Amino acid sequence: MTLNRFASTVLCAALLVAPALCRAQSAEDRAAAHTEFEHGVAAYTARDYQTALDAFQEAYRLAPHPSVRLNIANCYDQLDRPVEALFHFEHYLSEATGLTAAQRHDVEASIDRLEARVGTIALAVSPDGAAITIDGTDTRRAPVSDPIRVRAGDHVVDIALDGYVSEHQTVHVEGGGSAR
Repeated sequence: MTLNRFASTVLCAALLVAPALCRAQSAEDRAAAHTEFEHGVAAYTARDYQTALDAFQEAYRLAPHPSVRLNIANCYDQLDRPVEALFHFEHYLSEATGLTAAQRHDVEASIDRLEARVGTIALAVSPDGAAITIDGTDTRRAPVSDPIRVRAGDHVVDIALDGYVSEHQTVHVEGGGSAR
């Protein structure tokens, strides 16, 4: 994957705002966030996206700022994790202020591109309290009222509750679609 024009612009622009990260934090947290942010920019520039992601996440934990969230989204995108990238791009748009029309357009284009690679699984499970596991890692308890975003493709859904017969299904989800 290549670094898109918007991602490189955001990394540079965000570096300029990094010292102003969340003024409600302590001076030590802001300084540590700035250091982590700079580390993330260097790693991203070197195409070490996992290291960049780790650094940006720590910077965001220390001093949340929409520009850092955008860099997190770009890392997830580069790491081919469209569900997480989509989540952070969407939250960036809801949190960021003062975006130009071009910036908003670029982020919305990223969202549109990612939505084509992501679908949802809608669950109707009873009884309440049943454990629902998707792909062996994402576990929730019934009832689950909101559809769950997943990468397009096949997913294994396991449903279990003591005293009941367990269910095991493979569900295919189309990009931009939904499975039940």
